[in-house]
Amino acid sequence: MTRRDREALKAYLGVRTLIRLDRTLPDADRLNGYVVGLSPRFTLLHALDMNMHLNGYMALRNRDVGRWRVLDDHDSFAERALRLRGDCPVPRPEIRLDDPGALLASASEAYPLITLHFEATDPDVCVIGRVEALTSTAAVLRKISPAARWMAETESFPFREITRVDFGGAYEDALARVAAHESLGAQIPPETWN
Repeated sequence: MTRRDREALKAYLGVRTLIRLDRTLPDADRLNGYVVGLSPRFTLLHALDMNMHLNGYMALRNRDVGRWRVLDDHDSFAERALRLRGDCPVPRPEIRLDDPGALLASASEAYPLITLHFEATDPDVCVIGRVEALTSTAAVLRKISPAARWMAETESFPFREITRVDFGGAYEDALARVAAHESLGAQIPPETWN
């Protein structure tokens, strides 16, 4: 994203206007949401999922954003659906967007799990886990499996390979809750299954 585009996008920071971001990475998803944070390096969206719900946050590198546009009523009924449900974007001023280390540190302080994406090198892979340590060039994560089981070893991920950081979504929340519940030695009662 050019400086000029970022300055224009700033007009929508904290405003209830849905934005679509198209990225320059091959096979990267189009991302829709509300701009709730913006810095020279990162844009933070309160993410709109395909079920027309606000579902967590996505922090993405500005250098990967090719273009953006406002989604209006002609593009989508999402804004009207969200208003009917009473869903509205929530700013996250505690999420620091200065650099990758600050972003990961602040996101991991606010949320139990984060998701890292590596769309430039492997667009089909993401890693979910808890930040255990940060160096000047990498994040060290304790990964969690899709079965909500913690991996024994930590793994290091270079900042330069991370294209997007997600947190606060329903999937990360479900994994964190199941892992926390079962780490206490409890099983989820069958009567609560739906």
